[in-house]
Amino acid sequence: MRERTKRFAITVLLTGVDAALLKKYFSVIWQTWSMDPWSRGAFLLLLAILAASAAVLWIHVYYDLRETIREQCVAVSLTEASSPGELRRDSDV
Repeated sequence: MRERTKRFAITVLLTGVDAALLKKYFSVIWQTWSMDPWSRGAFLLLLAILAASAAVLWIHVYYDLRETIREQCVAVSLTEASSPGELRRDSDV
């Protein structure tokens, strides 16, 4: 459970830092690299890699969230099924 929380915190932090840096420096980098089409292409490739890595991190967080919800549902159903009255009533002893 701690790893899931840690992964979520790291993903939120990295996404926030990426967004803040892109907001602040995107126009400067775009103008600087716009003289050469190859450098502009390299910059777009770097942006695509950044977006893909962020998407992979968020996919991991999504699956962690689904697993946590599934574990909570199983824990609740086990708690409800293990009430002493039901076990005595259904036993064939």
